[in-house]
Amino acid sequence: MIWSLIGIFLTIIIVGMLKDTHCKCYEGLEAKEEFDIKIPLWVLIIILLIELIPFLNIVLSAAFIIWYIVKSYGKPDIFYDKCLFSLRGETYVGQVLVIIKNFLNIKV
Repeated sequence: MIWSLIGIFLTIIIVGMLKDTHCKCYEGLEAKEEFDIKIPLWVLIIILLIELIPFLNIVLSAAFIIWYIVKSYGKPDIFYDKCLFSLRGETYVGQVLVIIKNFLNIKV
């Protein structure tokens, strides 16, 4: 029962992050395309089903968050296409994550 609650909670966080994501794609150093990520229903169902599997939900959520951080803090590179993510802060999850990101980026 507790794994189901953890899975649903992590699904809400992941979907909130994806709904609040703005993507900017570069070719070399030139911005080619900008768009907001939209989540199809079948992706949401797959995420929910995977998040209901015990232990795997925590591991895959951590892997997703690490991948998201790498994609959002990268810089455009000259040699290959690269899409960078950014949070807009329009959803509740996005607002909380932007506050956490700003707090963790305070220079000491």
